[in-house]
Amino acid sequence: MSEDTINKEELLIHYILGECNETQSKEVEYWLETDIAYSKLHNDYKKIFSATNEDFIEFDVEKAKINFDKQTTVKERSIVKIMLSAAAILALVITTIFYLNRVEIKTVASDKLVQEIKLPDNSSISLNRYTEIRYADNFKDNSI
Repeated sequence: MSEDTINKEELLIHYILGECNETQSKEVEYWLETDIAYSKLHNDYKKIFSATNEDFIEFDVEKAKINFDKQTTVKERSIVKIMLSAAAILALVITTIFYLNRVEIKTVASDKLVQEIKLPDNSSISLNRYTEIRYADNFKDNSI
């Protein structure tokens, strides 16, 4: 297609949409009267436009971008909140586990004398002079 034909087609579309000035409208009307192919193209375009029967909506790219950025920011904030909540819950669970399983260490020491000590599992040991023993306060039967 030549550039002149493309310009004629674009002008025809603007004419159908009512976007032409008076000079352009007269030019299109002249072509419609004198060129059968152009008249047929006009009829075809009108059929297409009437078949779609949709209003052409102006699309504001800047407004769409701003809305997209807002939605993305909200989603990112939600993800951060979820991650922080999960981290806090995990820290609480770990702290609780350590607290419930904490082991208190009991220390027994002897001074100048040898001492006989009975442990929580009912075993007995002798501590020599100036020695000490450490064991868990929740010492179970037959465990070390």
